[in-house]
Amino acid sequence: MWGMVVDLNKCLGCQSCTVACKMLWSDRDGADHMWFTMVETRPGSGYPKNWENKSIKGQPMAKSDYETVPRF
Repeated sequence: MWGMVVDLNKCLGCQSCTVACKMLWSDRDGADHMWFTMVETRPGSGYPKNWENKSIKGQPMAKSDYETVPRF
């Protein structure tokens, strides 16, 4: 069995690892079923590094009357 290890602190979310895996291990074009097993290690305060501590600005926030307004 083969596996791939990705440092999620350096991950940009480009899915290049997924494309490379599919190109190497699949012989068909189009969508093909693949299994991913996530193994999380948490040496610091989060995964990826400090993701819980980042303040996200400009994300829409739903109000009770279903309007969305930017949150700053």
